[in-house]
Amino acid sequence: MWHAGPLAAGVLLLAIAVLGCGPSNVPSVAVSPNESPPPSAAASDLARPSVPASASPSTAGSTTFGWAARPEAFAGGEGTSLAMVAAGPAGLVALSEMYQVDGTRITRLWGSPDGVMWIPLDGPGLDEQHGISAVWGAGGSYWLVGQDAQTGDRASLWRSADARTWQPALELDPGLQAWSISDVCEETSEPASEACPLVLTGTVGVDGAIWRSVDGGDTWAKATVEDATGWLGAQDAAPLVIRGAMAISSGLLAFGNGLPQAEDTSGVIKSRFWRSEDAGATWSRLAHTGLFDELLVHDVASNGDVAVAVGEDASAPGVAVALASSDGGRTWSRATTPGVDAQGKLAQVFARGSGFVGLGFSSPADVNTFPVRESLWTSDDGASWRTGSAGALDGGIVSDAAMVDGRIVAVGRGWTTSDTGTLDAPFGPAVWTLAR
Repeated sequence: MWHAGPLAAGVLLLAIAVLGCGPSNVPSVAVSPNESPPPSAAASDLARPSVPASASPSTAGSTTFGWAARPEAFAGGEGTSLAMVAAGPAGLVALSEMYQVDGTRITRLWGSPDGVMWIPLDGPGLDEQHGISAVWGAGGSYWLVGQDAQTGDRASLWRSADARTWQPALELDPGLQAWSISDVCEETSEPASEACPLVLTGTVGVDGAIWRSVDGGDTWAKATVEDATGWLGAQDAAPLVIRGAMAISSGLLAFGNGLPQAEDTSGVIKSRFWRSEDAGATWSRLAHTGLFDELLVHDVASNGDVAVAVGEDASAPGVAVALASSDGGRTWSRATTPGVDAQGKLAQVFARGSGFVGLGFSSPADVNTFPVRESLWTSDDGASWRTGSAGALDGGIVSDAAMVDGRIVAVGRGWTTSDTGTLDAPFGPAVWTLAR
């Protein structure tokens, strides 16, 4: 029999796992330190070198990660992790976070042209009363969510072309948790238009919601999303989280997690999917199937008609699961994820060449039981996956990754001593790149 209490606990754990921070009643977010970049670090220093993009391999291929920037490359970054990374017109932008003894979370933006050299980006324009909870790159701009540093409310969306000067773009609806901003064009160089919108996905209260912009983010309109209701009881709730959206064969695909139906009282959060064939104005939910019961989805990638959805077993967390579609996300089948690394989860996936690359968590004994993303997965077709050497990712904790010029850049934390078996050992920001 279902009981209300365990559902609340499960939702709380889900929120912590997928967001990287606690629920809305966590300690207030502190303002980023006002440390100015070095005088020589002009905005143009962030621009990527004008060199040809590296050729994508014909398949996902045999790959390994290597160090790009160790903790000592981040001045003043002791005890700090890089929580998110975004690629955009001025290079890479990463969001760091550090929790102080009193639980206060301090955030800062860092910029890099190549993932190797990093400088702090505490530039003008962002209201100093706002902390930063997320950063993305889409539509030729950088986007971040700023929240009141004292109360955690009055969240707003900010944007920037150079990651240095930020302008408010949208006051978010009360109760909205923004999960992503996506450029859902087939070709990301296309300007925003009715056929090439920006899409913001999120949760309002307990219900999933999608907004879109056809003018590059100047204005936003709420889309019609079929069957996006979460569950709200007398004391407990199971929010529906729409995690992201992307261009796919003959339309758009959105993905997220929630109870299979609003009236479901099982307490088990499972995957949901939606398609749009009118550039994101309306979204139809895919009929729930037994396959969707098997997946708590973390990420989705597409390559032509082929799409893959990755995550972990919804009923047995800690087991990697992948679904594959060969018809643009209309129908799905279970992919094979064999090997010891399947005892973990697939946290992120990228289309690379004609194949796919995934990053996953596992829990090796030499790093206590903390989930460490050290599993590297590759697939030529999305239906059959294999694991390879994690290389320098062993012993590091990766929180996010981005694709830039055919390279995958992963960010997180690395220890500053050889005592990597202790989570309390000194650590700082760390960056890795995926090379063939």
